[in-house]
Amino acid sequence: MTDQKLTKAQLLSENSLLRQKLEDLEQYYGGAHPPVGRKEASKETNKKRAEKAFKIDISQQKQAEEALRKSEEKYKFLTEKMVDMIWTLDKNLQTTYVSPSILKVLGYTPEERMKQTLAEIMPPKSLESVAEIFKMEMERDQEEGVDPNRSVTLELQYYHKDGSTIWFENLMGIIRDQQGNPIGVHGVSREMTKRMKAEKEIIKEKLFSDAVLDSLPDVFYVLDEKGYYVRWNKNQEKVTGYTAEELSKLHALAVIAEKDRELVAGKIQEVFINGYASVEANLLSKNGEIIPYYLTGCRAIIEKNIYLLGMGINITERKKMEEALRSSEQLFSEIIEFLPDATLVIDGEGKVIAWNRAMEEMTAVKAEDMLGKGDYEYALPFIGKRKKMLINFALNNEREKAVAYLNMQWKGDVLYGDALVPRLRGKKAYLAATASVLRDGKGGVVAAIECVRDVTEQRQSENELRQAEERYRSIFENAQEGIYRVAPEGRIIMANQAMARMLGYDSPEELIANVTDITDVHNPIHLNPDDRSKIMGMIEKQGSVKNYDVPLCRKDGRIISVSATIQAVRDEKGQIIYYEGIGEDITDRKESIERMRKSLGATVQAMAVTVETRDPYTAGHQRRVADLARAIATEMGLSKDQIDGIRMAGIIHDLGKISVPAEILSKPSKLTDIEFELIKTHVQCGYDILKDIDFPWSIARMVLEHHERMDGSGYPQGLTGDKLLLESRILSVADVVESMASHRPYRPARGIIAALAEINMNKGLLYDQEAVDACLRLFHEKNYVIK
Repeated sequence: MTDQKLTKAQLLSENSLLRQKLEDLEQYYGGAHPPVGRKEASKETNKKRAEKAFKIDISQQKQAEEALRKSEEKYKFLTEKMVDMIWTLDKNLQTTYVSPSILKVLGYTPEERMKQTLAEIMPPKSLESVAEIFKMEMERDQEEGVDPNRSVTLELQYYHKDGSTIWFENLMGIIRDQQGNPIGVHGVSREMTKRMKAEKEIIKEKLFSDAVLDSLPDVFYVLDEKGYYVRWNKNQEKVTGYTAEELSKLHALAVIAEKDRELVAGKIQEVFINGYASVEANLLSKNGEIIPYYLTGCRAIIEKNIYLLGMGINITERKKMEEALRSSEQLFSEIIEFLPDATLVIDGEGKVIAWNRAMEEMTAVKAEDMLGKGDYEYALPFIGKRKKMLINFALNNEREKAVAYLNMQWKGDVLYGDALVPRLRGKKAYLAATASVLRDGKGGVVAAIECVRDVTEQRQSENELRQAEERYRSIFENAQEGIYRVAPEGRIIMANQAMARMLGYDSPEELIANVTDITDVHNPIHLNPDDRSKIMGMIEKQGSVKNYDVPLCRKDGRIISVSATIQAVRDEKGQIIYYEGIGEDITDRKESIERMRKSLGATVQAMAVTVETRDPYTAGHQRRVADLARAIATEMGLSKDQIDGIRMAGIIHDLGKISVPAEILSKPSKLTDIEFELIKTHVQCGYDILKDIDFPWSIARMVLEHHERMDGSGYPQGLTGDKLLLESRILSVADVVESMASHRPYRPARGIIAALAEINMNKGLLYDQEAVDACLRLFHEKNYVIK
């Protein structure tokens, strides 16, 4: 191709020079000016010289014409036979010559093409390229030292006669006259359709191969024999952080961490020598990041050149997994080691791979003496011979054999067993064990584990507990009091015979079956919801309830009174599991007490009337105090028995005034100190009258203490609050409020507002704080009125 192009260029140049020579001769012999620098001679001399010169020039002209003819024939032969187009353009870019090959490649005859303008020959973009190149070359021609015989290669499109366009490669040069001035352009055009098609195929193939390489999940690279990069995929740039331009100048070891470079260098040589090598090494990115990679390389020979084709896989996650696995194995080993139970682990072949510290202590066999041992050697410390243990049945999933082997049972995939072993450090022992398989991530069995616990002492304790339970059962079943357990939702879950009998059932089983909710009023036996709320509140506050009088409905509908002692049983989180209690039927006792109370009540009322007869100014005072004290006690949540006692004491709290002279009690003026001291004796006198009467309450003591104060400033004994009965403290508050709010012979009534202000101001100091708060709530919130 190069030689052919040079031949065409030489022919064009030669042709141009010959034509220029002929023009010079014609101009000279046609009478033009003589050659510059010649002096005029005589006419004769000039004539002779002219004749001689004419002969010489005629000869030279003929020689030139002959050379030109031969050159043109040679040029014509080449141009007519060549497939490439040869053409010339004048300075106006108009075609002055085109070879006949144009007909074959573009469908035009030379004559047709000679008539076409450049705009009709090629598309606008190609036309712009030609004009731009021509202008640029003309400007370069003015520069000094520019090669006048230079050529330019340009790819242009030409119109085919059928309207299509065809790409051509054009080699163009400048045509010059004899003085070297540009007079046109000559060139050779070669169709490049096949070449472009081949180039497109090459580009397509490269794009495809690049896409394939770039689609690889990780890095790909090609190294030359010196270890420099010659090709790579996008991942190589992304991972290393280097641009394509930077990688093209880098040696492969530049992206390897320094500590791994010697290793990788050896592996690169191994590839070129043996054909293949692989290595795990750390890549070093441009920003200094270290990334673990698995690198592989194989040798390839391409066009007699040897290359290394390499791939890399990021193993960061694998390294993390390996580290996690090591940590997991270490953790597993440490867990096994520090398990409180004696533990052994065997692999799939039955060899010991773990024998923890607890197992060493139990068997007196060191781990180093047992690890790696198989053939049931681990059974020797327990039973004295090589025999399958629980762990073997679990490993082999031998369910039928395992069930038949002593005391063993499967629960899912876990095998439980216990046995009395004949020798364990020289003595018999009762052991309990569990065994299970260990699986890999895919569920495959890889090992088995067995945990053994010496339960000899536990079994002995269980036997003792069993015996104790039997004794307790006898007491439980033969007790005269009812014993029971109730679930939080109200279901009776356990009861003895006495409880069943108390509630009218023939057996505990019948009771449990029929009473599903003791709080449900539709059940034959039920607990009043208010009583249940009170009991639950007291248990929550105090932890238990003792001797709480609760009415229950028997199976036959009869209401009985039961004295209940109840406590809550909770789990380790503090949640109530059940309530347990003891109940005693006190119906008969209560009825007897009620009869006695009525009798005592009549007696007490008679005593009160006697006092009011002696002190008419305080008529109704004891009744009003008793009613207010009862209301305060109720507001404080005291039991019904306590409330009844307080009310009874209130009715006769001033009983001792029967020993005080009537004129002092009804004196309308201020009392003297002696008279007041005499009045103060009424509490002691009342106590002396009541102390020997067998009341079910501490009536005498309440009467004695109702003028005492929390700070010890009261009378008759000056007791402080912690030594006073709660009932006495309540009675004291009620007595003060009623006394201040009511009329007295020696003063008018101060009113309820002043009375309440007095107890509020001195609560905790003179008066019990809880009693005062309850009293204030009665008046302020519940509209209590003294009647």
